[in-house]
Amino acid sequence: MAFLRSLSSTSTLVMRSALLPRFSLNHAQIRTVLTLSAFEKVMQDIHGAKWREALNSHQKKYVNYKEAGREVRAKQMKEEIGENWEAVAAENAANIYASEKFQAKYQRLKGEMSRDQ
Repeated sequence: MAFLRSLSSTSTLVMRSALLPRFSLNHAQIRTVLTLSAFEKVMQDIHGAKWREALNSHQKKYVNYKEAGREVRAKQMKEEIGENWEAVAAENAANIYASEKFQAKYQRLKGEMSRDQ
């Protein structure tokens, strides 16, 4: 903190804004708070940040369908839970990702997609 105190107020403000999380969620952040499908998670792991470019038209339709569902779910959670909906969504996502069913599906898909590469 001593380092931050030695900086000018404008540079400190810039650093704080860069370090602190954003409170207004944009489209990409909604995707990360709510649970991704096993397919989307595998694609991210295999292809990295540009995983969407590797999708065929059928896969793009599936991903768009899932994103639309996540947006609807986010809206419902905002109305039902209020301001803390992000924390609840993150906890739900962590529970789903840790479940044996999700892990089994993830491992199966990853094995299949890795062989196809």
